[in-house]
Amino acid sequence: MTTFLNLNLNPDNLLSPLTALASTFAAIRPILSSCSSFNQTSCLTYLPSLLPCMAFPAPDYAAWLHHLSPTGSQIVISFLPEITLAFMITYLIGVVAVELAENRAPKVLAIECWRAACWALVFVSLLYIIQLLGPIHNAPVARDYLYVSKGLVASKLFVTVASLFVLHLSENYIREHTRHVLEFSIVILLGVLLLLILVSANNLMLLFFSLAGFSLNLYILILYDGADAASREASLKYFYLSTLSAGFILFGILLIYVMVGDVTYYAIRFYMSTTIDSSTATVLSAAVLFILLGFFFKLSAFPGHL
Repeated sequence: MTTFLNLNLNPDNLLSPLTALASTFAAIRPILSSCSSFNQTSCLTYLPSLLPCMAFPAPDYAAWLHHLSPTGSQIVISFLPEITLAFMITYLIGVVAVELAENRAPKVLAIECWRAACWALVFVSLLYIIQLLGPIHNAPVARDYLYVSKGLVASKLFVTVASLFVLHLSENYIREHTRHVLEFSIVILLGVLLLLILVSANNLMLLFFSLAGFSLNLYILILYDGADAASREASLKYFYLSTLSAGFILFGILLIYVMVGDVTYYAIRFYMSTTIDSSTATVLSAAVLFILLGFFFKLSAFPGHL
């Protein structure tokens, strides 16, 4: 038996939170009447249809409802900085490969690659500033794997500016190093791209994969001076601790998936808003504890700073 939601989403009927709440109850009533036993499983079955009407209303409700399902062009515009950065990384890798094949001096090529990476971060930062100056509507995109909001755009702008500051301070390191360190700037750009995906993640698995990819870039940067004993020791410690923390995070995500049946933030928020028993609350608390402990190890924060 299939039940369809017939919501009256006329903007004139959605002028206040009370009318939005009434629309929610009107949508749920057919489900309750058609189900002989209404439990959490059937509730999660209708989660994708119920979430749009259960979210908090925005001042411009019609525009908010429209942007809950953005078009492909809107998704491209929202993530244009990330797409641009990915294109620039690919372009730099191709240029480096071609120039090395033509016997170009690696040291000179490393300086030019560093300069191009700095300009790439400047251009991406300008794109984020342009996005902040324009209208941004909070909405999940890409099948709820990513999320768009003005606060997240500001966070990504902070990431790019901080990365530009770090890359700019690396000029003397690149110029004075005994090796050509040609891939140094590209590794940093790739780490920045993964951090931007991490900020926009709306799914726990996407969050984990972006964090794991960023950790791989840190392995390379920490072991960059492999001839130094301190560099080898630091890379070995970070490798083992990062592997341990990845296990903690994955175990926490597994517990959440077993209890909730989904790992998107919307599904977790909806499940936590329902009435749950004490045993389920204990398992979810343990899952959050494992995830936080894994992040503490990743960030070398207390108590995972040793």
